[in-house]
Amino acid sequence: MSTDATTLYQDWVLARARAPLHAGRIAGGVTGVAENRSCGDSVRFWLKRQDGRVVAARHETEGCAICQASADLIAGLAAGLNEDRLATLWEEACGVLESGVAPAGRQGDAGMLLGVFAGVAEYRARHRCAMLPYQAYEQAARAG
Repeated sequence: MSTDATTLYQDWVLARARAPLHAGRIAGGVTGVAENRSCGDSVRFWLKRQDGRVVAARHETEGCAICQASADLIAGLAAGLNEDRLATLWEEACGVLESGVAPAGRQGDAGMLLGVFAGVAEYRARHRCAMLPYQAYEQAARAG
């Protein structure tokens, strides 16, 4: 990843952590929680379903900017993708986290998630920060 792209994603992570688009609670939604006690990150996801689909997703995240941005991206994607497509994207994101290379041509939150993970790849201690929100999402998805 080029220095320019790395800077872009770092700036974007900080901006999204400061002003998340999908933070908050959903009345009547199912919840899932994941915590990383070693660094203090904590994520709670709320999902609301209608006709077997997630129609709304929100999160409350306390932790580093990487965890907050990842949670906000996943919440944004959860209401727009069916669960199988989100799971496939998540597998791709985990591959990017290992390789450090994000595929070209991805747009919107999916592209940003892959870019953020590529930017975090070289920092193994931060992998859990990026991955924790999906664990909370999965727990909420199983509850509903």
